[in-house]
Amino acid sequence: MKKSIIAEKAFLLGVKAIKLSYRLQKEKQEFSVSRQFVRSATSIGANYEEAKGAQSDRDFYTKICICYKEARETQYWIELMVGSELVTKIEIQDQYELVTDLVRMLSSAKISISNKLNKT
Repeated sequence: MKKSIIAEKAFLLGVKAIKLSYRLQKEKQEFSVSRQFVRSATSIGANYEEAKGAQSDRDFYTKICICYKEARETQYWIELMVGSELVTKIEIQDQYELVTDLVRMLSSAKISISNKLNKT
């Protein structure tokens, strides 16, 4: 079965976050921010997988909202890492683009599902 674009992007973001976190821990001995970053980044895909097994449209909506919030949090950790000079904008550009795409797609999904729920 073909993965959705959201699932693919979330998985790729998770992989990139794990690799970056490992590098930051190894090279800069930085543990707290990188761990928070990897938790939120990997949570997007994990919660999306959970959403696909939702028991109802309302449950699906709730899980998508969690994905959206985790994506927003991931953006924050990226901005914090850049602001604190743990990474450069160029080093984290791929992850930032992925999470920005995910925020946009998940926001649209939230609106669509909310509209559907409000019609019933």
